[in-house]
Formats: sequence, structure tokens, C-alpha cells
Amino acid sequence: MNQPTVRRFFTAWAVGVGTYLVCAVFTVLDGMLSFIMQPIMAAIVSAVFVTVCSLAGLVLRVPPLYRLWTGTKWPPRVVAGIGVALLIFSALPGQMMTHTRVIDEGGDGHREFPAQREFRETVVVHEESWKTLGDACGPGYFALLFAAANWPLRKRSLAQARG
Repeated sequence: MNQPTVRRFFTAWAVGVGTYLVCAVFTVLDGMLSFIMQPIMAAIVSAVFVTVCSLAGLVLRVPPLYRLWTGTKWPPRVVAGIGVALLIFSALPGQMMTHTRVIDEGGDGHREFPAQREFRETVVVHEESWKTLGDACGPGYFALLFAAANWPLRKRSLAQARG
């Protein structure tokens, strides 16, 4: 693997980690465990996505697609812009989904079986809810990382890497 490819891989990985963590703040942030696990998950998920995007970018080595992708500066910027737009769209209030789970607890905070409820006078109902981003989040993340992982290098950068 040559140096520009490795640099693009790690740049795309850093973009992926940052994007993942921003999206995680909007959805699941539930205490100290999130601060430990979310960066680990961001690193793993971003590495997998960037690897897949790099492999998908091999199709850009076909000469007509290569000329289209590198001919002007716009194709990768448009793909990255579409990715960012999809991520923003998936975070809009109408697109976010709220999941709720009801937990029946006894008066002392312990979970009870339904048959035990008849012996208790008070039952506390606790609602646990979390949000997930809309369906456009995955494609937006992929488009953003595809553009970052396959960003065309300037000819000057290639000459410096070879020289």
C-alpha cells in the first residue's frame, strides 16, 4: 500500500469516527458507559465502513469512471455533500424514531412478575426510551466515507509521494 492510500484511509477513518460520535450524541448517551463504549464502537464501525468504501472504490479504476471521478473537483464533493445532507435529514424531528420500553417495578424498585402485582398495593411504571436516527443515516454515512476514502489526489501530491 502506498503512502497516499494509507493517508486517505486514516483521513476517512477520522471523518468516520467524528461523524459516528456526533450521531451518537443525538441518539444514545446514557451515562459513563457511553463515554467509554461509543468511541470504541466508533473506531470499529468506521474501520469496517472505510474498508468497504475502499473496496467499493476499486470500481473507480475503470478508465471511464476514473476520468469522471477525477476529471473535475465536483464528483467527490457532490457525493460528500449528499452524505452530509442525508445525515442531517435523518436527524430531523420527523425522521428520528423514539423507542419506549415500559418496565414494571415494585414499590421498592425491584422488578416483579405479573403474578406478584396482585400482592402489592403500589406498582411503579418506569418508562425507558431512546432515539435512533432515521433510515437515511446509513446511506449518508456510507456516501460521506466513500467520498473521503476515494478522494482524488492532486497531481502535485502524487508527484511528492513518488519522489
